[in-house]
Amino acid sequence: METAIGRIPVLLFAAGFLMASMMPVASSPGQSPSPRLCPNPPQDIALPANAAEVYDFAWKMFVAMNWPELPGQRGLPDESKRIGDPGTTVWRSFKTSGELFQPDGRDPGPWNFGDPNPLIHLDQNAKATRRELELSEVKQAIGGPLTDQHGNLTYYEKAANVISYDFIRQNKLYNMEGQTRYGPIVFPFGALEVKVAWRIMTGGDNQNRYYTMPAVVRANGGDKNVTVGLVGLHIITKTPNAPEWIWSTFEQIDNVPGAPPAGAAVSWSYNKPGSSTAPNKETKPGTPTQVERYNKDLPGAVNARWQQALGGTPWQYYQLIGAQYPIKNPQPDLLANVVMETYIQPRSSCIDCHSTAKSLTKENADFSFLLLDAASASPPKPKSN
Repeated sequence: METAIGRIPVLLFAAGFLMASMMPVASSPGQSPSPRLCPNPPQDIALPANAAEVYDFAWKMFVAMNWPELPGQRGLPDESKRIGDPGTTVWRSFKTSGELFQPDGRDPGPWNFGDPNPLIHLDQNAKATRRELELSEVKQAIGGPLTDQHGNLTYYEKAANVISYDFIRQNKLYNMEGQTRYGPIVFPFGALEVKVAWRIMTGGDNQNRYYTMPAVVRANGGDKNVTVGLVGLHIITKTPNAPEWIWSTFEQIDNVPGAPPAGAAVSWSYNKPGSSTAPNKETKPGTPTQVERYNKDLPGAVNARWQQALGGTPWQYYQLIGAQYPIKNPQPDLLANVVMETYIQPRSSCIDCHSTAKSLTKENADFSFLLLDAASASPPKPKSN
């Protein structure tokens, strides 16, 4: 049972997010701030911001989201630890879409209700209940499944922080009936969502280059214990200076060619050099998808600075692909993660896509597709004979 006292750290963290949201990101004229590994997320970005400042904001958010969580307090960092120390990350303790939106549309309960560190379950058939699965999604938002070079599917999950979760729960947006009564959606400042991509680790993978978790794959009526590695991470957050949200996306650097340092011996996860297979075309599950990056203009200098600061941890093997804000003139105009928008890279834009987001009742959903996972609280009507 969650008590008022138990919620104090979360409320203080949320209040700190909003109070500090008016503070600009410090920087010298024409120069990006030096990387500082901090467990607390950046609160806002000063306007106008150049690309380097937006990229630094994204990296600071990445560091804070991947900081070890404070045990027993969902969404809070353990400031006694350092990023890369063993333990569940802050974002892994967020409430997943499956926890927030119950199959019968019922109230999902308080923020701290439930196990914050569940074992990940994967289902290749994606047929089990949302409550039972942490990773049941195998299809991309636009396009079908993605298969790595070992013939294994890529899995996806979505999760929200306490500000998003409490807003949805307090307004009963966790079911269709609540969304019908509410109307157009406007999330509060500080709302944050993540979308994650995982692949199954094999004997040929160097797991020191990945953030990994134990998981269970359920297929063909049996269970198999595996280890999964993080290969993609979207982070979106809404701030006073960015009411259209700030959009950033990261990848593990071994996904496709183009990132590791010269001379590095790498077996690409989603690309076979010299393959005659047409790139970025959907394949049947079990048949490797040949993936190539469409936009190779990555923020390499910014990435190098942060990767150096993260040296000695698995996080040094991740890279920022890009970040977008605001809606009127997003830069870059295209943004795609090769493991999440594989098949639409030439036209993929996070802001453009999410600007069309609607609730189940076709109301504007403030750039979030999360509400589409809700179900009806009313039992289905029996079929007439």
